[in-house]
Amino acid sequence: MKDQDNNLTADQRKLNAFIDKCVLAYCAFTHQKVLFEEKESDRKLFEKISHQFFWDLNHILRAYSNLQICSLTDPAFTVVKKEKKENLTINNLLETIDWPTEIKDQLDGKANQLNTFREKIVSARNKIIAHADCEAHFTGETLGGFVEGEDKEFFKVLGDAVNIMHEHLIGGPYDIRPTNAFEPAHKFLVKLRTLEQ
Repeated sequence: MKDQDNNLTADQRKLNAFIDKCVLAYCAFTHQKVLFEEKESDRKLFEKISHQFFWDLNHILRAYSNLQICSLTDPAFTVVKKEKKENLTINNLLETIDWPTEIKDQLDGKANQLNTFREKIVSARNKIIAHADCEAHFTGETLGGFVEGEDKEFFKVLGDAVNIMHEHLIGGPYDIRPTNAFEPAHKFLVKLRTLEQ
């Protein structure tokens, strides 16, 4: 966990835990994009080596990424057996932390943008990824469709929101999109290409 948690307030610890989730979601998103959407030659290589394995891996990374996008933007609270439970989400951070009005207004704008994208994919999360809805399975209805690039924009907006929160609560910016996020997948591809030569 980033920073020294034992010296932080409860709000700062909650923000750090949320940031950890954001970074993991971004890394899964990035790995899927690098491995399966950058180069046609890599997809052909995967088919040659083990079509089924790489098809499964692509599906797993895409589903996990979409699951995490929805998880990060879930409501602030969930009622379970009549008990209100906090969710570690952007909506929870906005509702439970006392933000100055100017900061809160900025964060509300970011949250609205994030929730707009969430609405496009949440049906896929609810009916296919996190649940096995019979009707959705058998009708073959396309769920979770969005315009190319909107997922990338989601992580940009999420990063902007995290920067605002981190600057206010802890000090300084924090980029949830580490510069080396692409590195593990690129290293894997380089090694795989070398083995195939």
